Amino acid sequence: MYRGKVRLILALAAVLALAFYIRRDMNLMPGPASLGMPDVSVENLDFRRATGGRNWHIRAAKAEHDSGMIRAFEIEVDVSDVSSDRSMSLRAQSGEFAERDYSLDLRSLDGTLFQDGRSMDVLAPQANYERSLDVWRFEQGVELWDDKSYINGGAASIAGDGVLSIRKGAYVSWTVE
Repeated sequence: MYRGKVRLILALAAVLALAFYIRRDMNLMPGPASLGMPDVSVENLDFRRATGGRNWHIRAAKAEHDSGMIRAFEIEVDVSDVSSDRSMSLRAQSGEFAERDYSLDLRSLDGTLFQDGRSMDVLAPQANYERSLDVWRFEQGVELWDDKSYINGGAASIAGDGVLSIRKGAYVSWTVE
């Protein structure tokens, strides 16, 4: 009889302990993925890729991947055309790359554009590259200049063939020699 009570007490203690741990596990904090943490985080990213007749070299102090989006900070993007001397070198404070449509969005950027032996400096609060259209869009304005000319546009786009289009007002000045 005494053994039966001990077994009953031990079984009851085991059931209570199991219930305690199950309840504790059910009340744990959500994991990192549900707290907005990235899937992957990388420091000192250095990425090279050749696509669409261009060589891309992207460096970032930090990059994070989460749900099909790559966010990067302190970015340098160098793009050179394989069949011509056309290239660009951009620096940005931050940016995002969407895997679904391969678009690239850069914020607070400055850099240099090279074409036909001529270079122009560029400054813009935001730029977006759309791979499907092969176009860079500067919807919040852009400034371009060299030692002979200055261009300021409310919005602009640069096509893959180097053609610059300005919309929403523009100011252009140049020197004639």
